[in-house]
Amino acid sequence: MDTPQKEFVIKCIIDDIDRLVDGDDHTVEENHFDIPWKLEIQQIDGCLSIYLECLKQDSVDDWEVKTETTLQVISENGNSQAMKSYYRYGNVDNPDREVYNRFGWSEFMAWDMLENNFAVDGKVTIQANVRILEMVGFGKENLKNFDESMKEFSDIVLIVGDRKFYTSKLFLGFQSSYFKSLLLGDFAESKQSEVVLKDINADDFQNFLELIHGETPIDDITIEGILHLAVLYNSPTAIKRCEEFLVEKSKKTLKVKLDLSTRYNLKVLKEKCMSEITSIDDIRSVVSDEMDSSISTELLKKCLSLC
Repeated sequence: MDTPQKEFVIKCIIDDIDRLVDGDDHTVEENHFDIPWKLEIQQIDGCLSIYLECLKQDSVDDWEVKTETTLQVISENGNSQAMKSYYRYGNVDNPDREVYNRFGWSEFMAWDMLENNFAVDGKVTIQANVRILEMVGFGKENLKNFDESMKEFSDIVLIVGDRKFYTSKLFLGFQSSYFKSLLLGDFAESKQSEVVLKDINADDFQNFLELIHGETPIDDITIEGILHLAVLYNSPTAIKRCEEFLVEKSKKTLKVKLDLSTRYNLKVLKEKCMSEITSIDDIRSVVSDEMDSSISTELLKKCLSLC
């Protein structure tokens, strides 16, 4: 099974680039993984300027979001140009706690190149593809402890970053086929007292453990991180509770819900999202180039029935 990543796409479809006069900007704002983001497009001194801005309000606490970001121009004629880089948003280790919150290029390409090689009848798509590598400073109050105070009740210590989680092999194996194989199977980890879990977020793992232990850590802030781990570790109970929240309680947009249903194969959520798409405007609000082909086919059928 492919490992789910913390990824998102922000897309801006410009219908007429001639309306973007020098100095004016075109922006799209969306919330992903409890962080507000803004994609900003401008014409500046004969060049296309593209920036992705993290709109998180600064605080006295340290915070950081490490990303791999690709900014891309896509044409209906098949042309595409992309620039990729790693960027660290936040205030950690910055001089005078300066906040680094804006990444991009002021001279992504010449404006006449955009007009001549990419725009089709004035239309062009500009998007940011973001992969979150690490998040720091986005925690919440714990509902259940898995620290050293639980040592006498545990037989395994799971290490995520600089945090240790004291828990039970048998319980984890019952809740997750991944941990059943890793901790109770023939892997070397089954004989270790401490096991390092790589490439995950410690706060997300805390929330995941709380969920499978019967707590209720799910809200619109934590849902994506928990769901990411529920699928990664193949935990049916956690997946079901995440899907129930998205279907019954979440205030996330229809586009985000449909994207999650596709990314994590949540059939009930997908059916609910599709039932709520009842107009051409609804279809426009959810469509994307990265959309699963089966969803695209269903949306096309809906579009034809509404025309």
